[in-house]
Amino acid sequence: MPRYTIVLLPPPTARPDESGAADREERQFANLGEALERGRAMYRSHESSAVGFQICDAAGAVIHEWRR
Repeated sequence: MPRYTIVLLPPPTARPDESGAADREERQFANLGEALERGRAMYRSHESSAVGFQICDAAGAVIHEWRR
């Protein structure tokens, strides 16, 4: 199973110290589709404090990004 990291994207006005552990999740997913579903769920639960999300592969390369 591939390992992906999902990162919520803060608004441009956010200060660096405003990010927290809930803004990032790294784990194994069955496939990219499952990681996308998790990214959407994380974004929906943080809509007021995030402008989108990124999914990175195990090497840290961004393979998907979504912004509102």
